[in-house]
Amino acid sequence: MKIKIVVMMSVILLAALPLSVSAWQPDSVVIGTWSGTAEIFAPFKKGEYPSPYPEDYMEIVITVDENGNVTGHVGDAVFTNCVVTKNRGWLCKKLNWRSDYIVTHGTLDGPIVPADQETKRDFTIPFNIVDGKLHGGFMLKEPWHYPYPMLPRLNLEKTTTSVAVSLKE
Repeated sequence: MKIKIVVMMSVILLAALPLSVSAWQPDSVVIGTWSGTAEIFAPFKKGEYPSPYPEDYMEIVITVDENGNVTGHVGDAVFTNCVVTKNRGWLCKKLNWRSDYIVTHGTLDGPIVPADQETKRDFTIPFNIVDGKLHGGFMLKEPWHYPYPMLPRLNLEKTTTSVAVSLKE
């Protein structure tokens, strides 16, 4: 009986994973440059939500190329070493768990605003494409902590539909 339960749970967990993540190439709907502004939630924020202060709203730009590499910035800080991957399989989609895509393995380099004391942060951006817009959240990652939603309400517009990929020789 215990073996049947373990096998059944293993099948369910495997079904929840995206298929063939390593060979996945981004869909054309994801490739391009996405931009917009979002209210930031950080120690240097001046106002309560929704903030009346313009400086509490940051520009964010995310560019995804055909190979899944991601570049961009939040305020004055830039993304380095980021990739986008599929974030869920068919079962998670049916159960509405997780997002369709996720930007991961990224580092945010530099302060976001001059008053920002941090100059290097790990982050992730789980997101879906809904009605041609990127909806998601910019999450800071810290060891042994749940990701902190620094820009929890991303609603970005696509500004370009393709990105040139430079090949290193």
